[in-house]
Amino acid sequence: MKIAFLIDREPSHEQISAFKWLKARTGCVFQIEIEKISSINLNEFNIIWWHYDKSLNLPDFTSSDEFKTLILNFLNNGGNLLLTLTAVKLINKLNIEPIAPDFEKKEIYIPSHSYGFASFLGHPVFRKLNNSTYTFTPTGKIEKIAIAYVERIPENLKIVAIEKIGDRINSDKKILFEFEDKFKIIAIG
Repeated sequence: MKIAFLIDREPSHEQISAFKWLKARTGCVFQIEIEKISSINLNEFNIIWWHYDKSLNLPDFTSSDEFKTLILNFLNNGGNLLLTLTAVKLINKLNIEPIAPDFEKKEIYIPSHSYGFASFLGHPVFRKLNNSTYTFTPTGKIEKIAIAYVERIPENLKIVAIEKIGDRINSDKKILFEFEDKFKIIAIG
C-alpha cells in the first residue's frame, strides 16, 4: 500500500506529527505539497490522507475545477481518501455529500480528559476496541478544530462513530463517517 500524505507549504505541527506517526507505522508514505498536487501522478497511490487543521475553511484552491477533477479522477480510478478535521468538508466540495456538517468550531481541550470515538450502531471497526477508543490526551490546554454533524444527518455518508470525552459519550456529535462506492472515503472531524 502506498499513501500520499498531503501537506501544506508551511505545515502545521499537527500535519508534521500525523505524517511522522503514519511513516513510523507504514513506511510507504510520501509527503506531497497540496498546492503542487497537479504535478503528481496520483495513480501511483492507493490512499490520499489530507489532515487540514489551519482553519475552519478549506483553502480556496479546493473550489477549482482542476483540483476537484484531479481528486475525483483519483477516486474513480480506485483510489481512497482519508480526510481529517477541516479536510472533511472536501466531501461537500466534491458533491459526494450534499449536506454540510453543522458543527464547525475551534474547541478547547483540557488535560484532565482523554478524547476519542465510540461506535455508532456497532460498526465493525470497533469490535476489538470494546466499542470505543481514545485518540489523544492533551498534556496542556489546547485549541483544536472540530467538525461534526449534530442537528443534521448526512445523506450519503454512513455514520461510524460519535464523540467520546473521558467516560462520557456524546451521541449527538457524529464525528467519524465513511462513504463507499467504487472507492472508499473515511472522514474524521
